[in-house]
Amino acid sequence: RVFVSGYSCKDVSFRSVLENVLESCYVPKENVTSLATKIIKLSEKHSLDVSQFGGRPCHSAKPGHLMQIFIKRSLVDQLVYAAEPYGPVDAERMPVSSYINGDTNFNRGQVRIVAHPKHFMQANLVRLFVASADPTFHKNRGMFQKELIELIKE
Repeated sequence: RVFVSGYSCKDVSFRSVLENVLESCYVPKENVTSLATKIIKLSEKHSLDVSQFGGRPCHSAKPGHLMQIFIKRSLVDQLVYAAEPYGPVDAERMPVSSYINGDTNFNRGQVRIVAHPKHFMQANLVRLFVASADPTFHKNRGMFQKELIELIKE
């Protein structure tokens, strides 16, 4: 159910978050608003739900996404911490490597992962797999990514 309908905090200005990320990536301040608008329009074109950014929802009404991240066990404690919903540390399940190596129930809990490029760009250390509930976006993800890269290069 969560995969199809999505799971998100509703009291955040996602448009502001996007603009702050662009600014932190050294997009010139005078271009941030325009680029954010273009990204939202591109997202709509490929059926990515951007309703929380001030854009349109996806046509299928299935905005959920799933990302699986596999991390080499020797790196888990360096890149991952156990978390409660919305991010506070869950000390009860730390270190994560001990928790996942134990005879424990995985029905509960979240983690936060530091996505350090040093590790995430090496397929022998970290692997990512994605799926989207919206079939149009899932099928066109590669084209969306190519167009997004070109848009950011402008």
